[in-house]
Amino acid sequence: FDIRDLFQDKLYALKTIPVILGEKKAWIFCQALLGAYLILLILFAKTINLEVIGLALTILITGWLIFKSGLKKNEYYYFFFLDGTMILQYVILWMLSLH
Repeated sequence: FDIRDLFQDKLYALKTIPVILGEKKAWIFCQALLGAYLILLILFAKTINLEVIGLALTILITGWLIFKSGLKKNEYYYFFFLDGTMILQYVILWMLSLH
């Protein structure tokens, strides 16, 4: 989640997406990518099964967390919640495969 590093990236003159687009447009770009991922997931799924529902759930959770985020959030918010959605996705798919 590169938006949180915006000020440091500007300080070191790094050309990241948030630096090039700005915070607001980078946030919209991130949400658009999640939306595209959700659409592609549904379009390419042969059936809507528990795994697809689990992936869709993690996409929606990630989108909501990004919506609630801001540059002034605590570093633990990003580390635990946003970065944790990758682990959450694995855990949900693993739990669904046990049935």
